[in-house]
This record gives sequence, structure tokens and C-alpha cells, in this order.
Amino acid sequence: MNQLFQPHLQTTRISYYLVNQRVYDSLFSGEYSDVEIMKFFGFADPLEVSLEKERYLAGLSTYNRTFSYFFLKEIDTDRLLGQIGFHTLAPLHHRGELFYSIKSASHRRQGYMNEAFPLVINFGFNELDLNRIEAITGSENIASVSLLQKFGFVYEGLLREHYKAGDNIEDSLMFSLLKSENPFDLDFGLDQ
Repeated sequence: MNQLFQPHLQTTRISYYLVNQRVYDSLFSGEYSDVEIMKFFGFADPLEVSLEKERYLAGLSTYNRTFSYFFLKEIDTDRLLGQIGFHTLAPLHHRGELFYSIKSASHRRQGYMNEAFPLVINFGFNELDLNRIEAITGSENIASVSLLQKFGFVYEGLLREHYKAGDNIEDSLMFSLLKSENPFDLDFGLDQ
């Protein structure tokens, strides 16, 4: 099977599938069927492939912004758990914004992000050569705030009326972790 569909990393319960501009270029090159693309992204509806292709064609990266993240799949079941990584990378400035989500409510509060955080934080510092990892979360998202604090992220401030959720515009909290503060030391030897 194609290397694209093989995990790049693994921890105790999670397989990590790298997603970046090269992966999107490959997926939408015409080499893969819609069924294969649906399987890769964990889509249930073929319409989702069309929408993702539109996003791709509109441009996911620019000369000074890009992305690199992982799909998280449960090793035992191969079910898509969620994603974690950097949706806004500024390579020239050696910084990236961390994002993370667990897809199904039944998988939340099961420790998956506790398992993934050390690996992805270290990946950002050592493989993507980041000096600063930023994280922005909703001011009401206590679980996310606790997770960031647990892994050493420092609260930097309130971003007023920063994020639209449904019909509401909500405040966000800004956190960061610097490479000099990185509590992890793992070497993956991956090509991005």
C-alpha cells in the first residue's frame, strides 16, 4: 500500500498520519480515487471530498504560511479519533499555531491528547524547527486550558471578540511555549 496511507508515528494507542501540502498535492494529483481520499480523511459523504478539493484548489499554503498536522487513528480499530498539529506555520519566523480536536464526544476525556501532546510539541520544535508554539483556545474551554497548562504553555492574554462560534463572537485565550521551555526531547528523523 502507498506510504501515504501508512502511519508516520505511533504511541501506545494512536497512529499518526502526517498531513501537509505535499500530502494534499499527492491526494489531489489524480492518482487517488474519491474512495481512497474519503478513507484517508475519514469522510462519510462523497460531498466532503468535493469540499476538501475546493479548499485545496483555493490555496492552503502561501509563500510565508503553511501547515503540518496529524490525523490521529486508534491503533486497535483504525478509527479516526481527531487531529493535532499546526494549521498556521510561519517558517520564516519559526513559529506555529497549535490546534487539536477529538472528533467524537465518546473519545473525549480518554487521554488521547495527553498521549499526543508530547510527540507533537516535540515534532514542532525539532522537525519543523519552530522556536515558538502558540495556542489559542476559547475562554470557556476549561479542558483545553488545563491541557495547555499541564504541558507548560504560558498564558499571554485575552483576545477580545476573537472567534465566531455559531451566532456568537467569543473571546479567546492566547498561550505559548518556547523551544527553550520544551520539556520533551524526542528525535523522529522524518521528512516533511
